[in-house]
Amino acid sequence: MSDLISRFFRVFEESRATASVQAVFGQPETRGEVTVIPAASVRYGVGFGMGANTPEVAEEAGTQGLGGGGGAASRSRPVAVIEITPTQVRVHPVIDYGRLVMAGICALVWLTFLWSGVLRKFIASRTAAR
Repeated sequence: MSDLISRFFRVFEESRATASVQAVFGQPETRGEVTVIPAASVRYGVGFGMGANTPEVAEEAGTQGLGGGGGAASRSRPVAVIEITPTQVRVHPVIDYGRLVMAGICALVWLTFLWSGVLRKFIASRTAAR
């Protein structure tokens, strides 16, 4: 059991060590007088759980049960490019058209269900009035 806990803390420490400003801002590239820095959105998640039978349940079952599990995940995606010149600093957002299309489809589906319900109620009230 202590091996499982030590593995969890090792994974947690590795995830925490990589969650730094270097994960968000990429290496600056300079060409002439222009410096470009990529920026990203970075997310980390770590989870862990353990469980064991109580002495009463273990006595009834005839065995003592112990279990545990855990996991870690990370996700990063580009969000902007920072352009630095001698006279100005500009931020160029990275537009994820796939996410925009998916949001539009979800909004269209939601509106379709909303208006179909409104239309059904309207038709039902018109037929009940006759």
